[in-house]
Amino acid sequence: MCCVLLLNSDGWSQSDFIRGDVNCDGVVDPLDNAVLQAFVFGGGSLACRDAADLNDDGVISVTDLTYLISFTSGGGAAPMAPYPGCGPDPTADALTCASMCCVATGCLISDPGDVNGDALVTSSDIIALVNFVFKGGSGPIPCVAAGDINCNGAVTSADIIALVAYVFKGGTPPCDPCTIIPAVWSCP
Repeated sequence: MCCVLLLNSDGWSQSDFIRGDVNCDGVVDPLDNAVLQAFVFGGGSLACRDAADLNDDGVISVTDLTYLISFTSGGGAAPMAPYPGCGPDPTADALTCASMCCVATGCLISDPGDVNGDALVTSSDIIALVNFVFKGGSGPIPCVAAGDINCNGAVTSADIIALVAYVFKGGTPPCDPCTIIPAVWSCP
């Protein structure tokens, strides 16, 4: 596991986290949007409030939700540090993590782009990725990293576009995020 409890010289303690990984599953994706929305509008709780402070201003608000939705839909800026890997909050504020939120996925991808785990890269992988990104369907197999077609550290609509281009137009083949950015996905 990649997380440790830290105590800095100011006396505030915190756990390492990935900013934007609001549900603490090890990846910043559309599933985090729903968790943050529930919290912002009064119906949810967060294990790591620091992860939900996307703009690192020390306050969790609608601005953070907008930031996250924009990023996970493929059109917005990446979250502030720590992102895309695990780390401590570089800014001292009142927000903390009640639990450690850095998850080792143990992911080993043998066929990048094979989102549904059938050993082929076809239109069914596109459908599986659309269901995951837009409908909260089950994650890519063997792990969420298999859906990071463009190796940017997040599974978003940009990955769907890249996979469509590859399958139907002979575009750039999917990369293996475990070889490009193993620290993000904790790939063996």
